[in-house]
Amino acid sequence: MTDESRALVDPEVAVLIDTLPLIDLSDAALATARERGRVDPRLFDTQLEPRAVEVERHDGPPVGALLFDPPRSARARGAILHLHGGGMVMGSPDMARIFMPEIALRHELVVMSVDYRLAPETVFPGQLDDAEAALHWLIAQASDLAVDPARILLMGESAGGGLAAALALRLRDRGGPGLAGQILTYPMLDHRTGGANDPHDHGPAGQFIWTAMRNRYGWDALRGGQSIDRAQVGWFSPATAKSLAGLPPTFLATGSLDLFLAENLEFARRLCAAGNATEFHTYSGAIHGFDLLRRSRLARQYRRDLGAWLDALLAIGIAEPKRTTA
Repeated sequence: MTDESRALVDPEVAVLIDTLPLIDLSDAALATARERGRVDPRLFDTQLEPRAVEVERHDGPPVGALLFDPPRSARARGAILHLHGGGMVMGSPDMARIFMPEIALRHELVVMSVDYRLAPETVFPGQLDDAEAALHWLIAQASDLAVDPARILLMGESAGGGLAAALALRLRDRGGPGLAGQILTYPMLDHRTGGANDPHDHGPAGQFIWTAMRNRYGWDALRGGQSIDRAQVGWFSPATAKSLAGLPPTFLATGSLDLFLAENLEFARRLCAAGNATEFHTYSGAIHGFDLLRRSRLARQYRRDLGAWLDALLAIGIAEPKRTTA
């Protein structure tokens, strides 16, 4: 990190650089990193308190989640299946307590934030299996929750954004339930980023919060030394999927100084080229995690952009996306 690169960071979000100090991620340091990465309860939006739920399943351990259930109106509501960030190795559903109450209340959306298993203790596709099990539970509970199953979206930040994109691809490939949309916030999509085969030019991006070194550790932990079957490579690393056709409407947002800027730009371009309705936003001076400071100018702008997209999507009614085999 240089003084010149730090000067590019928006002053309001620069505080994250000091409050979230870098720890060299390794198996030995992971417990410390997880502890230091716990969400400060002072950041929580307490307008809507979640309740804990558990998804039982026959093919794996139960999946925990936090459920944000806003007051009900006479009509069926939409829902968001949320997947938290943390580089595949850290994080928890508590991260949703920072910004999800506002989204749930404003848009009358039920939000389920999934406590998926973390790497390296659980390797691919364990996290994806957890997310899919939670989605099927949400669909099965739609009537009790007054949710329209045709209005369910995926949402995630960083690793969670990558998992959301991977789940959308898996559902498409398997002919699973249709999705109303996907919200990908600085998603972690490309296992090559930061490594020897990195295809991207990052310029000054990626020097803060989530660096190339941390990214390599996260992807290596997720892989766990295994070979990824060719048919599942896009479920592991969505940027490498052969085709992005047949995916739901997408909102993709990132920062100009985020390590994932280049891979996010390329993913948005490919989504558009494949005929998917896609809205892309990049925020000048924003670093990884900028939205955590929800009172900052950039975080408020992000929420306005996302809110406008959600308003438009939910207002027009949702048609199940066309299925296209990759």
